Order: sequence, then C-alpha cells, then structure tokens
Amino acid sequence: MTVHLLIVLAFLLSAQASPRDRAAELNRGGMQFLARGQLRDAEDRFRKALVTDPENVDALSNLGVTLRQRGDDAHAVPLFEHALRLRPDDGRIHSNLGLALRGMGRTNEALAELRRAAALAPQDAAVRRNLGVVLWETGEDPAAEAELRAALRLDASNAEGHHALARLLARGKRSPEAFEEYRAATRLAPRQPALRFELGKLHQANGDLKEAVGEFRAAIALDGNRAAYHQALGAVALQRGDLALAEAQLRRALQLDPKSGEGHRDLGAALRRAGKLEEAIEQLRRAAELIPGDSATHFMLAQALQKSGRGEEAAAERRSAEQRTRTHKDRELAASLNNQGTALLQGGKIDEAAAKFREAIQLNPGDALAQYNLGVALLLAKHFDDSIAQFQKALRMQPDMPDAHYYLGRAYLAQGANAEAARSLSQAARLVPGDAHAHNALAVALARMDEWKRAEEEAGEALRLAPNELDFAHNLACVRNRAQGCSLAP
Repeated sequence: MTVHLLIVLAFLLSAQASPRDRAAELNRGGMQFLARGQLRDAEDRFRKALVTDPENVDALSNLGVTLRQRGDDAHAVPLFEHALRLRPDDGRIHSNLGLALRGMGRTNEALAELRRAAALAPQDAAVRRNLGVVLWETGEDPAAEAELRAALRLDASNAEGHHALARLLARGKRSPEAFEEYRAATRLAPRQPALRFELGKLHQANGDLKEAVGEFRAAIALDGNRAAYHQALGAVALQRGDLALAEAQLRRALQLDPKSGEGHRDLGAALRRAGKLEEAIEQLRRAAELIPGDSATHFMLAQALQKSGRGEEAAAERRSAEQRTRTHKDRELAASLNNQGTALLQGGKIDEAAAKFREAIQLNPGDALAQYNLGVALLLAKHFDDSIAQFQKALRMQPDMPDAHYYLGRAYLAQGANAEAARSLSQAARLVPGDAHAHNALAVALARMDEWKRAEEEAGEALRLAPNELDFAHNLACVRNRAQGCSLAP
C-alpha cells in the first residue's frame, strides 16, 4: 500500500511540473548524451525540450551545437539565430553561430559573430580561442595569435588552444615556438593522433626525418585508418631512400584513399626508383589525372617514359610539365603585380595602379582580388560603368567579398542608381555588421529613395558604430529633417 501511494505521489508531482521545468529536465538529459558523444540521443532530447518549451534558449543552442557536430551547419544557424533573439548578449551563442557560419563558407559573417562574441565574453577562453582559429584560417595571423594567447592565459590547460597556436607558429616558420606548443598540446592530449602527425610534418619541414618517422608511426599507432598518416610516412621513407617502407605505406594510403593524386604520385616515384617502370608509369598517369596542374608529376612521368624507351611520350610530358611551371610562375608574378598596384593606389597613382592590376589579371584572370582592386582604381578615376563591371566580376568569383559589395554600392550611388546601390550596400552591411561606412552609405541610398524610416535606422547605426564621425552625425540629422536644407554625404 505504501509503495502504491509513493508511485501515485511521484506521478502527481511530475504532472504538476511546469512545461519550463520539464523542458529544463529534457535539456539536462540531452547535455549528458552530448557529453558522451551520443549525438542522436542528444538531438532527440533537445527536440523534445523544444516541443515542451519552444522558447528554451539553452535547448535551442544545444540543439544547434549537436547539429553542428553532426556536420549540419545549415540547420544549426537558424537555431542559434532564434536563441540570440531571445538572449542577444550571450557570447557563447554568438561564438557557436560564428562557427556554424564558417562551416557554411560564410567567413565574413562568421568573423563578425565571433568578434561580437569576444566583445561580450572577453574572459571566456573558448570564445577567444574560436575567434583566434577562424582569424588564422583567414590569414590574419597577428590578430589570431593575440586571441589564441589570450585564450591560453585564461585556460592554459586546453590542448586545443596549444594546438591552434602551434599551427599558427609553424605556418609562420617559428619552429622553436611551434615545437614548444605542440609538445604542450601532446602532454595534455597524448592520444590525439593529429598532434603527432603535425609534429611529424614540422620535423620533416626542419629536415629531421628520423624524428618525423617516429611521429608518423605514433600517429598511425593511434589511428591506423587515416590515409594522410600513411602517405606522410611513405613520403618521408622515400626521402630517406627506404623504398620498401615507402611502397608499403603508400599502397596502404591508396587503399584508404584511392583518389589521392599525391599518393599515386609518390608511389609512382618510389616504383620508378625501384626500377618498376611499367607500374610507376601507371601510377604517375593516374596522378596526372587527379592533380593535372602538378608539374612534378609530369616531370617524373617523362623520366619514367624516357627510361622505358618511349621518347615521344616523354617529350610530350616534359612539355606539359614546362607549361604547368609557367602557369605557376605566372600566378606568382600576378600576385606581385597586384601588390605593386595596391602600393601605387595607396600613393594616389591611380592610372599606374590600374595598369598593374590589368597585367595581373592578364596573367591570372581568376584572381578575384585583382579584379576588385581594378574596380577600385576605376571608381577613383570616375569610370563608373567599368568599375561596376569589375566589381560584378569579382563578386561572381567570390560572392562574400564585403568590400566589393560596398564599392559596387558606391559606384551605383555615383550614377544615381539608388535601388541597386541599396541592394549592394545592404549586402556589405550584412557581411560586416560593424562597418559604419556601409551603414552610412546605405542610409544615403535609402534617403534618396524616400525610405526615411530605414534611412534613419541605418544612419543611426553608423553613428553608433563611429560616434566621432561628424559626417555621420550630419547625415543622421539631415535624414531626420527629410533632407530639407541639407545634403547627404556617402
């Protein structure tokens, strides 16, 4: 009888629990599954929590994290955005939204969210680390290093932070510091194979092949099913002249990843050196199909064909190799010309800069940055139609380039094409919400279209972001006065 009463009482208490309490309990259960890596069970609990309480911010955010870990960034983003509408100043949620946007390739938006997160939660090591990692991925190494070091000051025992800093230092050829950070990360996470693999690559880059072999073997011992680890060990063995080890490891790498052009190339090189010419030619031909722009593959194939007495085929491969070498050099020269043009543009030499950008584009037509830079030069020279064409070309190559959207908008404004300007400037402000100039120029475009309410919002945002800009203060006052007796400056 007593047991029966206890069961009834427990049922009554459960029934009296509010939807918010039930959702919180389901969320806690989901977090336990998430911590154990049971992502499907975690997702199930978080979804049930949201059915019970659709406004549960923690369940929204945790479901977003779960989906992101499952590789579903596209569905994670709206969950984080919903959570932020309910809790707009949560740095962690901004950070997770940034990571999801990065996963979708929306890098500029990701950085805006991650910077917002760091401003809201400067003492959160994970938030600072996430910003540092994405800054590093976009090539902003000094800023990335500052964030990663700040994260490690807040939490020195985080292996991921040491790992990220090690990668940055290795890329910057600061090997002694990179070794120190890799070793710190390895002490904290001794069973992380990627650390041993990257440490091996660093030893290899510094010419210490024996140490590299040891680290690659350690990585394989921890995870023997990664083609890259076997490929790396095979490549170092080839460098050391250990052809038997090289062949064995490269064959294993290709079992795991048959479409690796580098794997076929290195195996071809090992077989050629071992005198197995026909098989070497077969492997090198496959490599040439998979990595057609790799001049080294064509050179090695030419050598193998020559040794096997196929002179005409060897000559054709040498010509292919030389052509690819020229293409590579053209791209390097194009990058140099682009840099020269940028320096000339900064010095006010617009025509000379435009000539450099045109030379760069002729050598490498697919360079979106050179196309954009030529657009800026043409805009400054007041060749508005040509500048618009250049910005459009750059954006077809790289649609999320905020500066191209901004200057395209400015070019449209100069032509009086206000609707087109507003579209471009809205994109610029969306990609970089903290760009005061984009908001200000958008306010001007909207005002010219008599969209005064939106114009006032954008002008107000510009002034909020840059309170010392007198032109922005003037524009806001002018918009509020419906441009009576004043003019707007983009």
